[in-house]
Amino acid sequence: MKSGKKNIAQKYLQHAFELYSNGKIEEAKINYKMSLQIYPTAEAHVYLGRIYSQEQDFDNAIRECYNAVLIDNDLGQAYNDIGSYLVKMNRLNESIVWFERAIESNNYSKKHLAYYNLGLVYTKKGLWFTAVKLFRQSIETKSDFKPAKNELYRILTFLN
Repeated sequence: MKSGKKNIAQKYLQHAFELYSNGKIEEAKINYKMSLQIYPTAEAHVYLGRIYSQEQDFDNAIRECYNAVLIDNDLGQAYNDIGSYLVKMNRLNESIVWFERAIESNNYSKKHLAYYNLGLVYTKKGLWFTAVKLFRQSIETKSDFKPAKNELYRILTFLN
């Protein structure tokens, strides 16, 4: 029975992702919620959170990521998203711990984003050398990540 529910929820999740990719945001939102009602997954919570974020509803976006972490406390994607939402709310100091958690997470294939986002926070705080270190770590993690390279060169030029 549990496997059947999981399969149905997965179909809603996949359909929601397709709808979202095609710009059908409201329909995607409904399908993410259906998936979560049938069989909650961390990924569905994260994706629903991204829709809330696009709607500038950062409190609900963060809540969805918290729910994701309750299911999978090693999902770096959720931690990075929480940090990003906090930055958008201008809560820079609070965002730092979330980006650090994303970096420490074993279940996150895009750690370069967390390093980059954390570097942006330290740039906004005027802590240039810490930002440089983080942008370098982002590039070490993903050598072709141009946004980190651009920020690194921008800061180095500024410091010279």
